[in-house]
Amino acid sequence: MSIDFEIPAEARAIREQVRKWVHEACIPAEKELDTKPFDEVLGKLRAKARAQGLWNPFVPREYGGMGLGPLANALVQMELGESMLGALSMNTQGPDDASIMTILAHGTEHQKEKFLRPLLNG
Repeated sequence: MSIDFEIPAEARAIREQVRKWVHEACIPAEKELDTKPFDEVLGKLRAKARAQGLWNPFVPREYGGMGLGPLANALVQMELGESMLGALSMNTQGPDDASIMTILAHGTEHQKEKFLRPLLNG
């Protein structure tokens, strides 16, 4: 029996989309930080990411995320690491990502409403 190490086409496609996002949006936005406030730069970047469907990669679709599995999410995270704004731009930065996953898996409905919703909204 052999192991198939081929990356599925869907995972390759999202990786390429995120690579393009990082190089065309995040890295240029880093230069804006020399003259503009961080919150302003990040806010515009996040709005663009959401408009392109690049938001909360690891979060299930029913919660407004991209619903990526572990392999595709790992590939996305690798690409986001190319820019200091990468993970922040798609709302997948620590420690919020771990909090989101914990509340999704173990939170009560009250906790999801009170804590999860604000985290998902960035």
